[in-house]
Amino acid sequence: MRLPMPRAGSVSLPRQTFDLQEWSGPFGGLGLLIAIVAGGLLNR
Repeated sequence: MRLPMPRAGSVSLPRQTFDLQEWSGPFGGLGLLIAIVAGGLLNR
């Protein structure tokens, strides 16, 4: 069975929560990157 690899844009988060300005606040973009990587690992 081959599972479709999740794209960076297909994060199952609400648009309001997935805000670049909020993410780049405390983590300076690292939080966004970690969230995408963590989401990709969880969706495997």
